[in-house]
Amino acid sequence: MGDNGTCHTGQGDDYEGGRAIEGSGPSRGAPSLVHSTVFKGTADFTARHQAWAYLNRVVEGPNAHLLALIWESGESDPVSAAIRIIRRDPSLPPKVLSATESRCGWFQPLADLHSAASVGACFITPDDDAWPGPVLAESFHVSRTADGAKSHHDDAIPPHGLWVKGGNARALTEKAITVVGTRAATRYGNAVAADIGAECATHGWTVVSGGAFGIDISAHRAALRVGHSTVAIVAHGIDVTYPAAHRTEFNDIAREGVVITEYPPGTRPARHRFLTRNRLSAALGQGVVVIEAGYRSGALNTVSWAETMGKQVFAVPGAVTSRSSHGCHRLIREGRAELIESGADLIESLSPLGTLDSDAQLEMDYPATDVQRLDRPSLRVYDAVSGKRSDAAAIAASSGLPLVQTMTILCELRDKGLISRSGNLWERDTAASTV
Repeated sequence: MGDNGTCHTGQGDDYEGGRAIEGSGPSRGAPSLVHSTVFKGTADFTARHQAWAYLNRVVEGPNAHLLALIWESGESDPVSAAIRIIRRDPSLPPKVLSATESRCGWFQPLADLHSAASVGACFITPDDDAWPGPVLAESFHVSRTADGAKSHHDDAIPPHGLWVKGGNARALTEKAITVVGTRAATRYGNAVAADIGAECATHGWTVVSGGAFGIDISAHRAALRVGHSTVAIVAHGIDVTYPAAHRTEFNDIAREGVVITEYPPGTRPARHRFLTRNRLSAALGQGVVVIEAGYRSGALNTVSWAETMGKQVFAVPGAVTSRSSHGCHRLIREGRAELIESGADLIESLSPLGTLDSDAQLEMDYPATDVQRLDRPSLRVYDAVSGKRSDAAAIAASSGLPLVQTMTILCELRDKGLISRSGNLWERDTAASTV
């Protein structure tokens, strides 16, 4: 993806390795077997971009050793890292050799990039302006240094590439809130998710969720319904739709926001991928809201990540008899989450987290009426137009303005629909906006 958010264009640069690649490919079809490894820039994809895509497939999920190899020189060098892996360079760290052993022959970067392009998606990396670098850097730095992060330490690694379909991932996650909860949501849970999704979107917060049944899709739909962006973080290839029942919603999300995944095209959803995805969901939001989560809900895994990343956690209570809310109640009881009851509660709590302009927020919450938008002379004339019909001379006398100026303003007020004229007499329009 280039500076303007479009996919990469090639620079004609070539990089070669010197060894045959062997091995079986991914389940969706065997990759090409090549006898001379070549990252050859094309009209659509640079050699460097292809190297990033290869590295995305050769190791699934977060891997600290691969990331260290890519940045070994202090600057990212995906081409060198990829060629050394393909050659099975004996100087590579043993953990890199081990992690890449089973997939080093899966050489299909161009196929993956074209597969993504065929569904209107592309692959972004730290090279791109659309890369959500600031929020990822902050989130994963905190998670790797937090005292309570031991259980997550091995996975507390940022992605080195993201497959995206839709808008600018960086811009859309600058001010975002993650909403999670059960797939088996009750009517109450869906209603609360819709309220929170709509309220966040209306106040300029991007709603981040996972596109699943229940709470996720209710939050997404609410944001879309009020005409705002939303982000779906999925645990499968960008060319895969899961659940299939949400195909329309995923298309809408891609049009109004963005769909994001770490996994290369063709990757099928699996439990471990959802757990890995949860860390990214937590990372891309400034806070996490949990709505209806059972005692062992997967949503609590996202909450755990949010805690180790230093994010604020919010929970919506339910009925004390509701098993769907046991996880939420536990978070509140243990002081791990702030109790909220509505979208308005959340916005009030979120305000210090964002760059809130109080005047702008008041304008958004309480939009001015047509009368309140009038300048002072116009307001004087409007106030002088009484409930009963009056002629221009009487109105001018009451307003204290010259007759000629009064006539001009009366015509302007009529054009705005605030007053009406019958012959030489003027009166307020009863249907017009009032103070």
